[in-house]
Amino acid sequence: MDKNKFHGNPCVRCGATLRYKSHGHCVACCNHRRLSYQQKPEVKAALYQRRKEKYIRTDAARKIRRAKRYGLTAEEYDGLLVLQNEVCAICSCVLSDPHIDHSHSNGKVRGLLCHACNAGLGLFKDDTGILKQAILYLNSHVAGGI
Repeated sequence: MDKNKFHGNPCVRCGATLRYKSHGHCVACCNHRRLSYQQKPEVKAALYQRRKEKYIRTDAARKIRRAKRYGLTAEEYDGLLVLQNEVCAICSCVLSDPHIDHSHSNGKVRGLLCHACNAGLGLFKDDTGILKQAILYLNSHVAGGI
């Protein structure tokens, strides 16, 4: 896309000739628009609400999308939640935003985890040897630092 797409065209608000890449508005109109939004909290709140309604996905849609990604139905996903009493399979914290844990070698779903536990397994590359070494390391430093 051409960086100077609007260069030389008239401003869509006031008609002044554009000199910079400014998405259709001259610098003065851009500044006026920005300042008017900053000064009016009700305008800012209305813009936020419109964006929220347009882009925020519902929990149900997120659940269905995640379930499909790993070959589960929404009912199977709900079944996993009930089976785990809606807590993380590793740390037993309450799952507010469950992540589907799966094996990277065969793709099978193992359970539902909190974000921290899911990220931790991913960072340890699902390698039990590395996890055992991490446990030994932590146990050897129980008293604290060096």
